[in-house]
Amino acid sequence: MSTVDQVFTTAGLWKWYSSPGTNPFDGVNEKGIDYASSFGTPVGSPVAGTVLRVAQNLNSIGTVIEIQASDGSVWLFQHLTGKLATGAKVSVGTVVGLENGLPVDQYSTGPHIEVRYAAPGTWSMGTTSWLEPWINPASVFGAIGASTAGSSTPPPVSGTGTPSPTSTPITGSITHALAPSADVTELLVALDSVMIVNNPFNVAASGIIGGTTITDPISWLAGFGTNLYTDSLAVVLRATLVIVGTWLILKVMNEFIDYGALVERLLPLLLAV
Repeated sequence: MSTVDQVFTTAGLWKWYSSPGTNPFDGVNEKGIDYASSFGTPVGSPVAGTVLRVAQNLNSIGTVIEIQASDGSVWLFQHLTGKLATGAKVSVGTVVGLENGLPVDQYSTGPHIEVRYAAPGTWSMGTTSWLEPWINPASVFGAIGASTAGSSTPPPVSGTGTPSPTSTPITGSITHALAPSADVTELLVALDSVMIVNNPFNVAASGIIGGTTITDPISWLAGFGTNLYTDSLAVVLRATLVIVGTWLILKVMNEFIDYGALVERLLPLLLAV
């Protein structure tokens, strides 16, 4: 039988699971692993199973799709434009959705998907996706490419009930006319990273003396200075982009608007007031 890698290669799919993660699992702010991609990139499932839940979010998260694999584990994919409905059967290589662009939030690493993993038998339909028992998936994702591409129907997860009737099915085809190249994606990722403004006081600098954890003032000051410097660069870059963007808008509008004539018409009205 073919491996997951072989199926993805044959289908011409992006092997996201073997790509460098742009934001690792920490169990607090990041419940999975982020993988950078281009807008509109098809995202394939590396497991066979059934779609348990589909959630639509009109914000930076986009569509969230959760799939139960044949071993009972649950995989979550988000930051997608969804292509599947609740109850759909999935095989290895099935496209679960398209990467939906640059999420607009303070944790963004540029255009990417996020994939999470819950061990067999631990997932519950009654729990929201944020609170579900996601574990560090690095070892699972790292080994999945060499595993055999299964196709069996997964068993039900004990006590989960039926798929939520409030899930919104995705129907019809989804196309994107524009998909930036890898160079454009890397540029957007770099710009997004540089423009992030952090709390300069959010510094984790500690040492252990005699078995007791204490704050290391020298490391704290160094971290504070680094944060302040990067925040300053981010503010300058944002201001520069605003100025350049405003100039470009005015330049374009100048082709359609006679500012001199507009001032001549508005000035008498303003003086009359």
